[in-house]
Amino acid sequence: MTPTPSSLTAPAPAMAWDPKSPASLLLAYNSNGSMELNSFAAQNGIGAKPVELSTLLKILQSSNYRQVLHKCIEEWDGSEDENDEVSLELLKIVYAVTHLTETLILNKHPTMADAVPYLRLHHLPSIDEKKYVALEESVHPEEEQDYWTIIEMLMLRGCTSDAWALLCRHSICRRAFLAEDAALTDYQKYQRTMEREGFLALRALLESAPLPGGRTDYYDAGIVDDSDEEDEDRTPLLDGVSRLDYQLWTEASHSNLKAMNSFNAWRTSLESSNPLRQLLQHIPRLEPLIQILKGDFSYISFTSWPEALVAEILYVYPNLVVSDLHTRVGCSLRKFGPDSDKFAHTLLTILEGNYGRIVQVLYELGGGSGAALPATVTSLLCNLLLDANHLPPTSENIQTDLLLDAADAILSSTNSSGLGLRLTTLLLLPHCSSKRDVRITATLAEAIERFSPETDAEAQSILDLVEPLVKDKKSRRILDGCVSMIVSRFRHHELHSTKLAMEWLIRGIEFEKLLFEFDGKEDDEYCCSVCLGLMIRKCMSTSNILLQLLLGDSKVCNPVAVAEMVNCLGDYIHLEAVRLLKCLNTILSSIVSEDSDSAKTSATQISKMLQRNKGQCLAPPAMQWDLLLLALPILDAEQKRFEAGQAANFQSAFDVTAIQALMERFVHITTIQGDEGNKLKSLAEINEALAKGLMRALITENARRKQDKTNRMRSKVKKNLVSTQIESYSLDDREKLVEQLLGI
Repeated sequence: MTPTPSSLTAPAPAMAWDPKSPASLLLAYNSNGSMELNSFAAQNGIGAKPVELSTLLKILQSSNYRQVLHKCIEEWDGSEDENDEVSLELLKIVYAVTHLTETLILNKHPTMADAVPYLRLHHLPSIDEKKYVALEESVHPEEEQDYWTIIEMLMLRGCTSDAWALLCRHSICRRAFLAEDAALTDYQKYQRTMEREGFLALRALLESAPLPGGRTDYYDAGIVDDSDEEDEDRTPLLDGVSRLDYQLWTEASHSNLKAMNSFNAWRTSLESSNPLRQLLQHIPRLEPLIQILKGDFSYISFTSWPEALVAEILYVYPNLVVSDLHTRVGCSLRKFGPDSDKFAHTLLTILEGNYGRIVQVLYELGGGSGAALPATVTSLLCNLLLDANHLPPTSENIQTDLLLDAADAILSSTNSSGLGLRLTTLLLLPHCSSKRDVRITATLAEAIERFSPETDAEAQSILDLVEPLVKDKKSRRILDGCVSMIVSRFRHHELHSTKLAMEWLIRGIEFEKLLFEFDGKEDDEYCCSVCLGLMIRKCMSTSNILLQLLLGDSKVCNPVAVAEMVNCLGDYIHLEAVRLLKCLNTILSSIVSEDSDSAKTSATQISKMLQRNKGQCLAPPAMQWDLLLLALPILDAEQKRFEAGQAANFQSAFDVTAIQALMERFVHITTIQGDEGNKLKSLAEINEALAKGLMRALITENARRKQDKTNRMRSKVKKNLVSTQIESYSLDDREKLVEQLLGI
């Protein structure tokens, strides 16, 4: 939404980053009593198509940038949108520069076998595939207007195998290989034999041509599986020349004698072939094609400098080294290239050794436009050139600026904040170190901090990516961003699934422990850990709600959710807040399950919460009065049982220590607050209930001690009985001894 001038001048009561688009800032204005929400782009991204985003993801996860860009162009090609056509042309130029950089600049030993495919793919016009297929399927293709033109183009490109595929469709060639007819005259038979031998010689020359870059442009992009070449027919057609000798040009050697010897042998066969000369007399239109193979271009009218350059390399200077390529490019440009071809002169500059021009061109062609894909490719190639020492060390600042521009372009060009952050993380992650500019780590941390993941999987994937930065490189900035993201998932689950919410807090605590080493003291952990603080506050608030539920003052508590929460926190039972929650949950569970010993269980847990340990109680002061009130119904029920005649063998739920703890808390609270906190009973009634409880506890304690003493005496007599040699007594004495024991 575009803000109006009036809204821009009005005071903004609130502003925040858009959680669904981390590159957008939301501003809220109060306009005529209603809230107006405006969105501002924080970066200059221009958007990205799904095919661009998938390409970005593949590029950042792979080192083969050229292959990924090629597939992107194939998927994008054919769009009818004019804007897409412009973007596609720019992307093709970026692809060409990437191909040039990978094969001729970054390659330690480049050869003409690398240069020719690059020139064919990016600088020569492609052959019309529809026309080519139509000529292959035609009965008399030589009568078609484009037949010889396309064959000539294929020959100039070095695609001799493709040229033969069309030449063999010539009606004379097909007739030469027909079965002999008895009706033919001797002259006709001789003529067909000569034609057949001539075409066989031509086929041998075209199918065995040892040209750098191969005899077809099918592999020029470098993305076809090399296993396809293994299926190539290796049957030799010429003496001294193998059909795979074109692969010899891939060897990095200044002279490359093996490849040159094969080329000279092939050229000798071309010039000394009598069947071929006779075929030329019969089909004169083949003469320009043969002259191309000989390196004579007097019959050819070149249409562009790349066409002249490729033909010259293939048939005149096949052993040209890449370091001298700029010389031939300059000659071709002076002869055939118009001055308006800026990219051609850029190519010449790069080949002359000005590698910084690569980054400059990419930046001009889209790297600085805010488009995510060109900006990322520009940054990645700058990284590669700098790592290969093709750029001066002073270029590190430029490298950092390009990285940050690419990150901004990605974040502001993606509708999905999760995908945008993942792409940004993959881009910046390798460069987040103490040796690099601090802006890189800060940019990544800020992006993570703004991120509000829609799913747990999105958040977990980002945490998995950046965990090494926290664990190994001890990055506090990244940790703060991750904690912010973890808290967002905690808030998301807090109202719906307490278990998932606590699991995210536990994940956050584990993440924080990667940077901080706690010494076991709760205060230290609380100060250092944001997630631990949230866990403690959540436990305390849940405990308070649970206590109010037990007192009958609240119904907004799910016992099942509380039980799941307690189970999740088993490893953090050393925390007082967790122990407090567990005690209250134990009371609730015993009541819900209608346990016969629920009174005893409740009394035990209440005493745990109110007894002092190292000078303080487990329950905070704000909850102690409510715990006293929770104990009163248990005391009243016991008093009724006691007065109903069940004093014999009476067992009090509260022992003496527990009653003392209750009385101590009662005295402490009433001394400080008086009767202000008591709304249910008077202080005298509570005091009387505690006194009677103490009486019952003492009775129970005395009965227990007496029973313990009796048990000890019986145990001692039985021990003596066992140790006595009863066999030595007479029968009468034995009976008396047994009667004596039974009378005890």
